[in-house]
Amino acid sequence: MSMKEILRRMRQSFFIIFSGSIVLTYIFRIIPEIVGVSFGVVRAGDITVMLLVTVITNAMHLLLYSKKELSRLQLLLRYILALLGILTTITITMIIMEWTYVFNLFIWVLLWASAALVFAAVILKDIYQGRKLADKIHEKLKERYQE
Repeated sequence: MSMKEILRRMRQSFFIIFSGSIVLTYIFRIIPEIVGVSFGVVRAGDITVMLLVTVITNAMHLLLYSKKELSRLQLLLRYILALLGILTTITITMIIMEWTYVFNLFIWVLLWASAALVFAAVILKDIYQGRKLADKIHEKLKERYQE
């Protein structure tokens, strides 16, 4: 993938990641009423922290940069590394900001699963846009050779 394409993906993915973070924060504020688990207090300044974490996790797209075409295995490995980087960033942020307690395994599994869902949404967006571009190119080639 070229650097230009990576930066375009990062720009588009930023909004998915940030809005996903906001929605998940709201959902996690509701969870204590459902399962009886307590989260730390989310303060107004935490939106700024979420914005910073979004920038850091979005930077994981840079792992996909390569001057040559990547094989499926290499691409899969880089996606796994990006997901691990995202989960690590979220974990460290959650502990530092005291948004949750360190020893509650249920909460961590829930958080990591939620982060994986946001990551999957970004990947699905990339796949959809890739197919859309391929269809557009295919149509142009079809028109060109029919004339």
